[in-house]
Amino acid sequence: MPRGPARGHRVRRRSRIPVLQSGLATRSGDKRGHPMRSEDRATPSVAVVVGGTKGMGRAASLALARDGFEVFACSRDRKDVDALCEEGRRADLRIDGAVCDVADEAALNGFIDAAAHRHGRIDTLVFAAGRAYPGNALELTSEDWDSCFRLNLRAPFLAAKRALPVMIAGGGGSLVFVSTIWAFTTPCDRLAYLTAKSGLTALVRGLAVDHGGQGIRANAVAPGYVDTEFLRRSIETVHGSAQTPEVLANVLKAHPMGRMVRPEEVAEAISFLAGERSNGFNGQTLIVDGGATTKFSLADAWRRNE
Repeated sequence: MPRGPARGHRVRRRSRIPVLQSGLATRSGDKRGHPMRSEDRATPSVAVVVGGTKGMGRAASLALARDGFEVFACSRDRKDVDALCEEGRRADLRIDGAVCDVADEAALNGFIDAAAHRHGRIDTLVFAAGRAYPGNALELTSEDWDSCFRLNLRAPFLAAKRALPVMIAGGGGSLVFVSTIWAFTTPCDRLAYLTAKSGLTALVRGLAVDHGGQGIRANAVAPGYVDTEFLRRSIETVHGSAQTPEVLANVLKAHPMGRMVRPEEVAEAISFLAGERSNGFNGQTLIVDGGATTKFSLADAWRRNE
């Protein structure tokens, strides 16, 4: 008969978490041994990235993997998941992925559960999915409002709620959310988005206070204008191709550095907050905008001609 544990030896049991498969299809990368435990390394081992295959999310997945995390990312698009996993394979990084509609609660729960079962733990949860919904109070429909909050505020809450028991059972971990500078500033015609993202910063503070004693840290990054193809297409959609160069010039003018932030720069902030280098950070939102919010909006009117 197999021998049981010695008297006085505490057995650490994993909780049984049901895997909800609705909307979930996984893609595995190469297996390179067992993930390292957080106590064996300077950074946590497993990072789950919601919306981790495009733009800032993709950059975050790659940055986390380069920093030694084993990454499990999701996207609605199979091609994007496959491309990220292939890029990770070529770079000898540990990246797996799954197809998941994060606005669907059952699918999101299934993705979080799959990460926990696949890796045995979750040390870091990064929520990078989101979408800006244009419109003011007269233009937005109630469906627009609900859709915006479902993706930008409800889904981050649900992801954290699902991951927290796993993280707490493993001794704690880090929650990192991607917000926006519009949670602190007020752009025109983005009422639903700025309201939802303002709520996200409050969610971060509440999670930090409620679960800090259980080893959980919750923080966010607030990017400004990030130089992505998606941003450029969005400007062209709203303003038209003829006005796009002028709009981009005004965007650059608003930045003291004379350029937008790069996705990789936001990703470095995310990876910092995810790891143990940021153990003193809790309930905070780091603004990563190249100084755009620091610059007074009428600063150029006071500039001396040289």
